[in-house]
Amino acid sequence: MHRFACKPMHGLTLQKGVVTVICYRPEYVRRYPLSSEFKLKDVEFIVDERIKAVVQQRIEEFGGKEAFKNLDTNPVWLNKDKGICIRNVRLFTGLDGLIPLHKSKDGRTYSAKHYTTGKDVDYVSTRNNHHIAIYRDPEGKLCDNAVTFWDALKRKGLGLPIIIKNPKSVWDYILSKEIIENDIIEGLPKDNWEFVTSVQQNEMFVFGLDLPSLKQAVLQNDLALISQNLFRVQKMSKKSSGSIEIVFRNHLETSVDDKKIGGEVISKDLGKVVFVKSLGKMTGIKVGIDRLGRLIKIGE
Repeated sequence: MHRFACKPMHGLTLQKGVVTVICYRPEYVRRYPLSSEFKLKDVEFIVDERIKAVVQQRIEEFGGKEAFKNLDTNPVWLNKDKGICIRNVRLFTGLDGLIPLHKSKDGRTYSAKHYTTGKDVDYVSTRNNHHIAIYRDPEGKLCDNAVTFWDALKRKGLGLPIIIKNPKSVWDYILSKEIIENDIIEGLPKDNWEFVTSVQQNEMFVFGLDLPSLKQAVLQNDLALISQNLFRVQKMSKKSSGSIEIVFRNHLETSVDDKKIGGEVISKDLGKVVFVKSLGKMTGIKVGIDRLGRLIKIGE
C-alpha cells in the first residue's frame, strides 16, 4: 500500500543575503518495518529527516546485520525519555503511475472506484505481474498475455477467471453480461486463441526434456534426472518493447545472486538458470510438486 508525500528538490543555494529556494515534488511513499533486511543504502529514502539520522546512527553503531535484531529488548529510540521508539519507517518509493485505491471525504473513506471526488488516501501499484499466459493463434504463432495483480483483481471482481484457459467462453460471458470495462477488455486474449500454459512466480518447470522423456522418467522414478532439469520461476516481466523476460532458477539453488559465481553467463553455463527472452525459447513443461516434493501433475 502506498501513500503520498512531498519530497524536497533543492534548487540554487546562494549565500550572503540571498534566499535559498527549495522546491517540492509529490512522491509515493510506503511504510516498511525495521528488520534485518533493512540496509544502509535504504536510509537515504527515509522521509523524516530526524528518523533518518537516528536509523543511520543505529546501523553505523551496530552494523547492518545486527542493527535491528531484538527490537523488543533493544529498541531504536526516537525519544527514550518519552518512551517513543521506531519500529517502522516511511520510504520514498520512486514509483509513478499508481492508481488511487481509496478516497477520503467529510471524514469518511470510500472506494476510489465509486467516488471521483475527495482526497486520495492510498494507492496501488499496477506493475507487478500476477502471471504471463501463453496462447497459440490460428496460424500456430505463440502469443503472450501478461496480467498484473491489479488486472487479476479486477477480473475476479467481474466474475472472470484470473487465468483464462478458454478465451471464447470468457468473451461469450462478457457479451452476455454487457461488461464495458475497457481496461480489462483490452487486456484479454483473443477469442480464437488456444491456451498453452501460464507462468507464475515460484511455479516449477522442467527444461531439457521433451514430454515423452519426462513421462518416461516419472514412470521409471528417475528422480535424479527430473531434479537436474527442474527449475523454479524466479521472476518475469514484459518490456515496453513488447518482449517478455522470464528467469527460471534450478530448484536446488538457494541463492539468486549470480555475481557470487561470476555472473549470469556462468550461471547459465553451469545449468543453474534458464533465461527465456522470447516465446520461441519457452520449451519448459510445467509440473506440479506437492509438499513432499513429489511430482503430481504434468502440463498447464
